[in-house]
Amino acid sequence: GRLFYGLPGSPVGSYAAFELLVRPAVRKMLGFSRVLRPEVCATLDERLTHTRGRREYMRAQTVFGPEGAVVRVIGDHDNAIMSSMALANSLVVVPEDTAELPAGSTVRVLWLSEL
Repeated sequence: GRLFYGLPGSPVGSYAAFELLVRPAVRKMLGFSRVLRPEVCATLDERLTHTRGRREYMRAQTVFGPEGAVVRVIGDHDNAIMSSMALANSLVVVPEDTAELPAGSTVRVLWLSEL
């Protein structure tokens, strides 16, 4: 009866897998009522391209202004580049069936910082 999680070898992949899979499981075992990161809808500030076929969580910075939440994908999305993860306060959820999202699109964002 022990849980075991195998995480990816890349630092960014490990961080994302931890946030999406391990953290919620640990919080549930500890009895927290809120186990998932908060999710917000935000406006994408620039065009985003993506390879169809798998859901992706892209590192991003989300800011809240008078018009609501605005999100910008940041950094090189090579999984070995940790600097963009250090700057990220959120993850943009890109659905499996999406190849491109134009600037101004509304996207789901997982908030990594405390609200």
